[in-house]
Amino acid sequence: MGFTFSLDRPSTQGKQAQRFTDFGVRRMLTTALAVGVTLMFVAYLVIALNWYNRTFFGAVVSHTMVVTASRPTGGDTWNALAAGLRARDYIVSINGQVLLDENNPRDFWSARTSFERIMSGLVPGAPLTVQVVQPDGTQRSVTYITQTFPNGDFLFYFIIPYVSGGITLAAAWLILLRRSHQYGALFRGDGCATDGDVDGRGVR
Repeated sequence: MGFTFSLDRPSTQGKQAQRFTDFGVRRMLTTALAVGVTLMFVAYLVIALNWYNRTFFGAVVSHTMVVTASRPTGGDTWNALAAGLRARDYIVSINGQVLLDENNPRDFWSARTSFERIMSGLVPGAPLTVQVVQPDGTQRSVTYITQTFPNGDFLFYFIIPYVSGGITLAAAWLILLRRSHQYGALFRGDGCATDGDVDGRGVR
C-alpha cells in the first residue's frame, strides 16, 4: 500500500506568507517615503520664505554659478537681466570679491557659499557690480541695483507649484491612511508622494 503526499497546501501557504511579508515591507517603505517627503516639503517652504525675504540677485543662478534661463513672468523687471546678464553667463566675482578659487576651479560649493554670504550682506537698492565669463570665453562687467523678488514671480515660481505638490502629497497620505491594506493602493501612494515632492520644489 503506497502513500501519496500533496505539496499543494504547504506551497500555497508559503506563497501567502511571503506575500504578506512583502506587503508589510512595502507598507513600511511607503510610510517612510511619505514621512521623508513631508519633511522635505516643510524644509522647502522654510528655504523658499527665507529666499523670498532676502535681497534678490536679479537673476536665478545655478549651483555651478551659471545664470539660468529663468525669466520674469509678468511685467516686473529682474535688474540683473535688464542690465545685460544672460543665460549661461558664469559668475566670477561680485563687487570685486572673487567667488571661485583659481587653484580649485570646480569647488562650486565654496563659490556658492561666498555668493550667499555676499548677498546676505546686501539690502535692496544697493549697487552691485558683477563680473561674468560668457559662453564664448570673453569677460565683461555688469552694474545694476539690487531688488526684492517680485510677488508675481514668487507666486508663479513657488506658490502655485507648492500648492500643487501639497495637494498631491495630501492625496498620498489619504491613500496610505485609508487604503494601506490594499496592495495596489501602496503603489499609488508611492507615486503621489514622489509627485508631491517634485511639484513642491518650485524654483531654487
